[in-house]
Amino acid sequence: MKTSARLTSDGAALRQASPAAIGSGATPSALLASLLYPAAVSVLFVVIYWNRMLSHDVAVYVLAARDWLDGAVLYRDVIDINPPLNFYLTVPAILLSDLLNLSPDNGAYVAFALLVFASLHWCFRILHDEQGMTPRDAGLMTLAVGFSLLVSARFEQIQRDGLLLVFMMPWLLSQLGPRPNAPGILRTVFFGIGVCLKPYFIVFPLMMTAYQVLRQRSSRPILSPSNLTLLAVGLSYGAFVALVHPLYFSDVVPRAREVYGNISAAPEFIRMRLQLAGLPVLGMVLVLALRARALPVGTGVFLTGVLASLASYLWQGKGFGYHLYPFFCFTFLTAFWVLFRGEGLRVQKVACIFTVGAILFGFTRMGFYHDKGIEDVVAMTEGLPAQSIWVLSTDSAAGPGAALAMRRSWAVRYPHNWVAPGVVDGRARTDCDQTPAACARYDELHRLNASQYATDLLEKRPGIAVIDKRRYFFEDKDFDWYAYMSVAPEFTEAMGRYELHASSENFDVYRYKK
Repeated sequence: MKTSARLTSDGAALRQASPAAIGSGATPSALLASLLYPAAVSVLFVVIYWNRMLSHDVAVYVLAARDWLDGAVLYRDVIDINPPLNFYLTVPAILLSDLLNLSPDNGAYVAFALLVFASLHWCFRILHDEQGMTPRDAGLMTLAVGFSLLVSARFEQIQRDGLLLVFMMPWLLSQLGPRPNAPGILRTVFFGIGVCLKPYFIVFPLMMTAYQVLRQRSSRPILSPSNLTLLAVGLSYGAFVALVHPLYFSDVVPRAREVYGNISAAPEFIRMRLQLAGLPVLGMVLVLALRARALPVGTGVFLTGVLASLASYLWQGKGFGYHLYPFFCFTFLTAFWVLFRGEGLRVQKVACIFTVGAILFGFTRMGFYHDKGIEDVVAMTEGLPAQSIWVLSTDSAAGPGAALAMRRSWAVRYPHNWVAPGVVDGRARTDCDQTPAACARYDELHRLNASQYATDLLEKRPGIAVIDKRRYFFEDKDFDWYAYMSVAPEFTEAMGRYELHASSENFDVYRYKK
């Protein structure tokens, strides 16, 4: 393979070249290529996703960030389980929607495409200027990175796990070079933004540091400029949240510790999903291990990413599909790196091709984003002249997902009721005779949660109210929302203003009385 041979020779040249020589190749053709390759990926992404529905998790932030910009107070009027960074990252999508008169979905896709373009442009410059690749080879690898970023996210683009990868890539490619401990402050800060999206993401720099310690046989990477910069970013972000959004630490975090554990897939489902995703990858890794010494330099960086992704998935412990996006992304990157830079390694390359093909085959069976809950709520509320909707559910698809699909505003401070499952099942598991204080606390959280939902319905007067009769995340399969809400007197008063419009096995839909 000519490309493989050329990339291998580039790697040999890199090992002999001085840093000054490597960085001096920013020719006009290279500059043009650094723009064209990322632009091709970004434009293709927008074309493919144009006018397609955003996933419900992204819809949550689009609607909540709009309310925030309109004056709502985060963690009082908009209560989300997550720290505020993703609200800030959603603002460009809303501004672009307003500026260019785009739908909320298309505005989010355009904003994300611009972020991808910036990241891939940076990646190209690193591959060309620092890794010594020719413009063509740097472009091919940039396309591979773009493919890995976007295809791994499948039908649920712009999730935080996908955003992490976009913010990570320039920093990650810096780990391939002769100075992995000093990848530059700006790209490390850029990566730090991604890490701050979830506390679980700290596992990526931690495991990469462990890899570099083993690779260099030195403890120096532990206190590298990169790690110190990441520490500074994390501490600064924590201080910012404490000062600007104090309710997050004083109200949301304590409640989340008490009740959020129930918002999770069953343990057996988590294991099954990991087995289905991991078996092809495990086979590829074992085949690569047979020729470990012959693998191209840098393969260990991507394999470390695979392991870190696996650790992140298990640590989060929720079993949601999008938590595996980094795992798929790093699998793709490992395969492409071996295909592009490997010398010989025919069996290993066949294993890489097979693994990528198997994953892509699984992806094609899923299609673009769709959700039965959204479809049901949209169908049952069709024709109702309402500007806003209130949904009592543990499923954000039936709530903000459906609201955005119908272009209606969201009339609940919660994106979904993440409190109720923990309260109901937590109390059921507690021996109230032995620990009466614990049961009293569950009762207090129950009353507060029901009162907040009832107050939103009473004060905001949405045109549509929906009760979700499904029991997602509840161990109690006889759970009933009407009984749960009966502890809030405001709920009875609020429901007196509504009449039943439609009912199905899964939903009761009410409309506001004229």
